[in-house]
Amino acid sequence: MNLLPFDEDLSHRQIMPYQPLYQLIFNEVKVFVEGRVPNVSMMHIGSTAVFDLRGKPMIDTIAVVHGGDLIDVRRALEKLGFHRRDVWTDIETKPYVCASIMHERERFNINIHICKPDYPLVQDAVRFIKLLNENTEYRRAYEKAKDDAHHLAPANSEIYNQSKEETILKILDAAK
Repeated sequence: MNLLPFDEDLSHRQIMPYQPLYQLIFNEVKVFVEGRVPNVSMMHIGSTAVFDLRGKPMIDTIAVVHGGDLIDVRRALEKLGFHRRDVWTDIETKPYVCASIMHERERFNINIHICKPDYPLVQDAVRFIKLLNENTEYRRAYEKAKDDAHHLAPANSEIYNQSKEETILKILDAAK
């Protein structure tokens, strides 16, 4: 797999229709990482993991670390060609790396959040993706939150993500 630097161009921050290609790209990343980094399983999260959900064409993932140190896994991913970015989500208890890949002349950004299996993000992400896949009303409500967030701050991922948080929590609470 030829990993390129994360592409900061705003074209990667546009809200786009779902593409089945997202699952194929995730599977390529999953095979690449799991075949080279021990004790890690990859999970596909975010909009590109949900059929029929519009979103940014970025493949968001979690590298679930089943043994070992999170920082050691981050370093192993960096040796493969992933890199760090100065983003608010890259913290010691949940390191982050990224890259981009070309697929049929189109560039896709890859985000990898590195977590232990018991980290709340892992359980919440699995549950949220399942709810969105099962419920059209939840998908549309989340799309509206994404559209509103995008209009507010298309280039600032921290503001974009924080402005969607209320809708995410409402969906998670409504499904309890």
